[in-house]
Amino acid sequence: MLLYVCCVCCVCACALTRAFAFLRAGSAFYLGGLLFSVAWGKVSDRYGRRPVMLCGVMGTVVSLMAFGFSFSFSFAVVVRFVWGSWNGNVGVAKTVRICCMA
Repeated sequence: MLLYVCCVCCVCACALTRAFAFLRAGSAFYLGGLLFSVAWGKVSDRYGRRPVMLCGVMGTVVSLMAFGFSFSFSFAVVVRFVWGSWNGNVGVAKTVRICCMA
């Protein structure tokens, strides 16, 4: 009985570790977006919406490819952060929609 309880605890601990690892990768994406969204807005005010949108899309494509070919978990987390930082074009796209409707 004690061996069974120990095995169940080890399996649960392993599952929790994997779940927290997944959350770190996901939160790295949102942290990158949080830190770089305002900067992308300022760049779009200075250079225009279209170049920023194209850079964001190209950066997302490159980050997606790098994430697919990642060779370790830490590299995948870094790539997710970079991917999130390139995802600042979401705010720019919303302003383009508002400007075109007005």
